[in-house]
Amino acid sequence: MADIKSKIIKQIEDLDDDTLAKLQGVIQNLLNEKKDLSDWETLTYTQKEGIKQAIDQVHDGQGIDNSQVISKYRKKYGK
Repeated sequence: MADIKSKIIKQIEDLDDDTLAKLQGVIQNLLNEKKDLSDWETLTYTQKEGIKQAIDQVHDGQGIDNSQVISKYRKKYGK
């Protein structure tokens, strides 16, 4: 187990800032997995299907980058 931890730590130390931020999100999601699952169970069928559809669209390259959305609405509404 110590060997695995050492390898992971080494890999983390070599990450660039953007990848490190993404990794933090992945780890947080993993740690919150059980909590998130219970939240998922409270959603309606329609809500679950909408989320699944959105995930599929992002995987198919149909998503819009957050920076593009922010830029669009800053131009439209200011700030």
